[in-house]
Amino acid sequence: MKKLYTLLLISSFALVSFNAKAYHHYITVGASGNTFAPAAINVMVGDTVTWALVQGAYNVVSGVIPSSAAPFASANPMLTSAPFSYTILYPGLYNYNCSYYATTMTGTINASGAGIANPSMSSITSAFPNPCTDKLVFKFNGIDKIVLYNVIGEQVKATELASNEGTLEMNLEGMPSGLYFYSTFKEGIVFETRKVVKK
Repeated sequence: MKKLYTLLLISSFALVSFNAKAYHHYITVGASGNTFAPAAINVMVGDTVTWALVQGAYNVVSGVIPSSAAPFASANPMLTSAPFSYTILYPGLYNYNCSYYATTMTGTINASGAGIANPSMSSITSAFPNPCTDKLVFKFNGIDKIVLYNVIGEQVKATELASNEGTLEMNLEGMPSGLYFYSTFKEGIVFETRKVVKK
């Protein structure tokens, strides 16, 4: 039952577009043995790819990728409670694998579109306390929008930021306890997706 629920959850995420310009793509890890599903996807520059572990001991490690792109690696091993995300900033072919099954468990991402010049890591945002109760505070720099999604991918909160740097207090009073995800945006491009837990 747990496995079926996880598969339905990931499927529902795949149907949700996070922005008119940038999309979120979900890949399951270990749903049918030593596999990524789907193993090959096409994306646009600015899209975010998230790998979600269904079961087993696996990880995600970049192989041959475009020369301008940053290498990526998930936790080793991944946890079912902690999906791993990577935002595509440059066009080209991204190869990745599971280091435990490097020759047989592989995947590819084919990215089209123009590259993003000088992406800034200063756009990384923190959210605290995490876990939280009725209030969640974001400290942000270099972004213009924060969107909160529930565990089935429905948008539950969205805030356009008046400035690119500062703090934002989001009221979660009355919302069910559980796992949520937030995405940060800059000019319509997803920069990161992270999880938060509401008690």
